[in-house]
Amino acid sequence: MSGLWRIGKKFRFEATREVDGRLDGRTFTAEVVLASETLSSPGFVVDFGVLAPVKKHIDAVLDHQLLNEVVPDP
Repeated sequence: MSGLWRIGKKFRFEATREVDGRLDGRTFTAEVVLASETLSSPGFVVDFGVLAPVKKHIDAVLDHQLLNEVVPDP
């Protein structure tokens, strides 16, 4: 079988952003989508455990932060 296989994983985090001079705190979602033309032997694009560093990065950089100071145009 040929084609492009895709998987996605969503990560939730809490943060605040400034909108029109007011602070707006909420739950945000970051989504990672991976694609591959082949699958690993158990039939995965990638094991979700490989994405643990992504979650760690989100927690360290985005979680409980003022997003205007971290990313452009939050």
